[in-house]
Formats: sequence, C-alpha cells, structure tokens
Amino acid sequence: MDPLGYVEISAGQDLSAATLSTLQRAFLFAGGGAVLAAVILGLWMSQRLTSPLRSLQEVAGQMASGDLTARSEYQRRDEIGSLANQFNQMADQLQKNFTQMQAERDSLRRFISDASHELRTPVTALKNFTTLLQGAAANDQEAQSDFIAESQVQIDQLEWITANLLDLTRLDAGLEEFNFDHYDLGSIIQRASSPFISQAQAKHINLELEKPDIPVSLWCDPHRMELVIVNLLDNALKFTPQGGDITIGGDQSTDSILLWVQDTGIGITPEELPRIFDRFYRGRQATEGGSGLGLAITKSLVEAQNGQISVDSTPGEGSKFTIKFPHST
Repeated sequence: MDPLGYVEISAGQDLSAATLSTLQRAFLFAGGGAVLAAVILGLWMSQRLTSPLRSLQEVAGQMASGDLTARSEYQRRDEIGSLANQFNQMADQLQKNFTQMQAERDSLRRFISDASHELRTPVTALKNFTTLLQGAAANDQEAQSDFIAESQVQIDQLEWITANLLDLTRLDAGLEEFNFDHYDLGSIIQRASSPFISQAQAKHINLELEKPDIPVSLWCDPHRMELVIVNLLDNALKFTPQGGDITIGGDQSTDSILLWVQDTGIGITPEELPRIFDRFYRGRQATEGGSGLGLAITKSLVEAQNGQISVDSTPGEGSKFTIKFPHST
C-alpha cells in the first residue's frame, strides 16, 4: 500500500544559547552604564564637596601669607556653607584684633616718639640746674632760689605734658571710657565758657555766647565736651589781641548739630592749616607758650564722640573752629 504522506519530527531550533547571549550583552551594557553613571556622579559629588574645601584652603593660605582681607565666597546653605560663614566670621574678628593691635602699637610708638621729643627740653634744663647747684651756684643763695623756682616750673611742665600725652595715647588707642547720654548743648556751652568771662574781660576781649534758641539734645560725654570747649576758648584767648571778639555758639541743622568758636585773632596761614591739629605743632605766629597738644587732644575728643572738627581762617582776620555732630539718637 502506497503511503499517503509522511510526518517529519524535528527537535526544533535551540533558542537558549541566543537568549542567554542577548541577556548577557544587556546585563553588560546595563552594568557598564551603571558603573559609568556612578563614576560620573561620584566625581561630581567629590568636586562639589572638595571645591569649597579647596577654596577655604586657598583663603587660609592667603591669610597665612598676610592678606587678612581674604574671605571665602562660598554661599550655599549646607554644612560647608555654614563652615565657610564661620570661617569668615573668624577672619573678621582676627582682622579686627590685628588692626587694634597695630593701632595700639602705633600709638605706643607715637607716644614714645612724642615723649622723647617734648620731654627733652625740661629734662635738660633740670639737669643743668642740678649741675649748677652742685657747682658754681653751690654757695650763691640768690642763684639757688632762682634755679629752684625755675626747676619747679619745669617740673610742672613735665607733669602737664606727661598727663596730656597719656590722655592722648589712651584716646588714640580707644582705651578711654566715655559716659554718653543726652545733654543740653546750651547748658554745656554755658558751663564751659563761664571761667573765661573774667579772663576775657581782663584782656579787654568781648566774649559772646550764642546759645541755641530752643533746647538741643547732644549725645556726648559732658565732661569731655566741656574740655573741648575749654581748649578752643583757651586757644582763642591766646591769639586774640586786646579789643578783639570771641564768639562761642551752637545750633542744629536738618542733618547735624553744630558748635563753633570764632575769634578775631591773628589767624592761620594756608600753609599751617593742614598741620594745626598735629601734636606739638605751634604756629609760626604763636607768641605765647604751650605744648602744642591742646588742639590734638580736642580733635581726638571730638572724633571719639562721633564728631568732626574743621577750621576756617584768614591771616590777620581770625579763625573759626566748627564741630559737627550727628543728631542725637
């Protein structure tokens, strides 16, 4: 019997090897991508973490080299940002302390220089008097009396210079304590100028007070403020001839409180004006004695009370010292 057909039986295509190969390639690509992404993310995170730290390291190096103005510019709101902010605060305090130390050092140097310069004359005079009293004038009673009297003058001068130098040094170093409060400017002017009324009359000088029409409250240390006025009035009396006028007044404007002392004295030349507040500076036209510290102390006292002092002057016509304070708070 002839066959009608036939059936072919086959084992079929083996897909397991191909599937496994495909899966392996997929896992390899996925793993490689994951590793690459992890590497990139790690590098980015590392850069993000180390960059501000390197910045802080650079700033610290700049400060170590002497640049105390160097600061970190990292501003993020995270732990490192907080660290950078604290670092900047520490740098600010360090710079402040260093600046204060420099000011104190400069003040000490200036004090030593000023003291050695100014004390040399009375010390030399006292040394000469002592030598003469032990030698040529040992048996001369009249000479001894004169030398002793002159020695007392030199000792008084030494005491005055030393005290004022110390005051000026403390003011420059910020070591002087001030008792600030609100005080009436007119009352301060009245108290400070009262002792000069009789002195002005004795020299035939007209001393006029121009107190504010209404009460003006000034934030100041009243004792130091009166000392400022005393120094300015004393200076005006020294350089104002008989028959002259001195005016002290005070008032307020929209943005400040003003105090002035004006005289019709010998005036100050344009060449001398820039040096008028320097220590120990005595004008070439000065005929009366003095240490040259009065106006320097005045300027320091005014600035310590947040004020500014200036002077306008014309030789032969007089001078006007003007002090400007901000309005009381």
